Amino acid sequence: TDTDDALVKAAVDPSVAAMVEIHETKAAEEGGMMQMAPVDEIPVPAGETVSLEPGGYHIMLMDLAAPLETGATIEVTLTFEGAGEVVVEAEVRDTAP
Repeated sequence: TDTDDALVKAAVDPSVAAMVEIHETKAAEEGGMMQMAPVDEIPVPAGETVSLEPGGYHIMLMDLAAPLETGATIEVTLTFEGAGEVVVEAEVRDTAP
């Protein structure tokens, strides 16, 4: 959009996962190891795109109801500070090397 916004929440149906958190992967201050940590929001500057991907900002599904199958899709409701709720289809991908 032409105004700044922020992703503030993500949710899935409880039949998929009991809890969803917004996370960021970044280098630890000591030792350079990568760590995932929850964040309160993901800023989305006006006119720009922010990607959710392994190694950066991502949605963490916790307490899965059942294992996710690669290739399946799940509905994720993204809640933005300004734009409100947006429902997207997310593909389950295998990110193992």
